[in-house]
Amino acid sequence: MTSSYLECLIIIAAVSMYVFMVAEYEGSNLKVLNAGKTLIVLLIFFAGQLVSFGAGFEISTKVPLFIRFRDSSVYHNVVYVLAALILMIIGSYMIYRTLKTEEIEERLQEVNYKRIARESWTFAAFTCLSGMSSGFMKFKFSSSFITVLCATAAAVVLGLNSGYYQGYRFRRAVFGCSSAMLVGTGIEILVRYL
Repeated sequence: MTSSYLECLIIIAAVSMYVFMVAEYEGSNLKVLNAGKTLIVLLIFFAGQLVSFGAGFEISTKVPLFIRFRDSSVYHNVVYVLAALILMIIGSYMIYRTLKTEEIEERLQEVNYKRIARESWTFAAFTCLSGMSSGFMKFKFSSSFITVLCATAAAVVLGLNSGYYQGYRFRRAVFGCSSAMLVGTGIEILVRYL
């Protein structure tokens, strides 16, 4: 049984909400928002995506080499359980971020590129895990990768603009929605494929 593109889209959208929150936080602190700053933030996130999603997808293709019964139904069950666990782990982190109390200081300053780079590598770890999950679920690499890049671009642009014009308001709602999507998809994978 193959996985649907909708599952892939839900996973990528949920993980990309993390980028939205980082960008929204930075947008709420900016003196001036312009296309140059947006492009730099976008390139910082893309740098992590190029490596991490491909690495995660590649790791998922190498796992069968270490499992003795890779053509059996046991292997397929193990792979689907791994994919679901990965999504639930990322979803658990999002739940933690939803419940965590953060002090927000909205001040007018320049973009904090060090913070964005640090957060982009956290996101790159999630993207690597998402790449592994996508590989386990037998999604097509090219369509998944293009979707990740498009979702990242949309999250950065929308997040910076939302933060700049509205402030850092939607943190709990976005993290809560993201965690629900990831945990729900993980449960759906277990129910549907096992």
